[in-house]
Amino acid sequence: WKSLCRESMNQTTFPSTLGSLLLAWLPTLFRKKDDSISAKSEGTVVRIQGLDIPLTAPLMDLWKSLCCPDLFLYVVVRTS
Repeated sequence: WKSLCRESMNQTTFPSTLGSLLLAWLPTLFRKKDDSISAKSEGTVVRIQGLDIPLTAPLMDLWKSLCCPDLFLYVVVRTS
């Protein structure tokens, strides 16, 4: 985790939205077109705590409201 954060910070600023994080960590599943980030496949679903989360959601807000008791934010990306 720490090395991934350092790599992200060295390349640009740390991702501020869920979409920018997923684009950095899963570039085979997500793409940036114009100024928006989207899934490459129509069947890709991103969930946290069982909720469908928009890619524009701020990471810090997600962590503050949906992190688990161990302080991790578990993100599930499902493709079909």
